[in-house]
Amino acid sequence: LIDSWTEWADENDYIIVGPFFDPEKWDGSRGYNLGNVFSENDGQGKLNPSTKWSFSILELIFERVKKRYNIDDERFDIFGHSAGAQFVHRFLLFKPNAKIRRAFAANAGWYTLPDLEKEFPFGVESSRLSFTKKDLIEWTNRRLILMRGTKDLVPDGSIDQSPEAEEQ
Repeated sequence: LIDSWTEWADENDYIIVGPFFDPEKWDGSRGYNLGNVFSENDGQGKLNPSTKWSFSILELIFERVKKRYNIDDERFDIFGHSAGAQFVHRFLLFKPNAKIRRAFAANAGWYTLPDLEKEFPFGVESSRLSFTKKDLIEWTNRRLILMRGTKDLVPDGSIDQSPEAEEQ
C-alpha cells in the first residue's frame, strides 16, 4: 500500500512512513487492530500498560522521524486501510492527545462505536476502560475522514462476520 503513496509524497513534499507490525510480536487483531490494549482477544483479559500498546509506537516513530529529518512540524497525518483503518480510528480513541492533524480510515471491516453501552470492541463499555461521554465527544470531534468502498460486498475469511460487526 505504501508504494501507491510515493508519487504523491514526492510531489507534495511529504515523508511516508509505513510501520510493520510483526505478527509474531503483535498477535493478530488483538495486537494490531485493537492496539494491544488488552492481554486477550476481543477486549478480554487484563488491560495492558499503555507502553505495550501498538498505538503508543506511532508517536515514538514520529519523534524519531522529526529528529532524523529535522522536521519542524508538531503534527502528522495518518492513513489506514482495512485493518489499518481499524487501527487508525481506535488510535484516536486511545491516544486522545496524539499530534494528529488529519486521520483517514479507509474500508475498515468494522468499527469501535462511540457507544458507552456496547461492549468493547464494538463499543467502549468495559469495566477496565473509563471512557466518559465527554471523551467520546472529543474523539468524534477529531479530524477523521472515514472512507468506504461500494463494491467490496463479498467478505472473505478475514472479515469479522459476528452479529455485532454485521449490525454496522
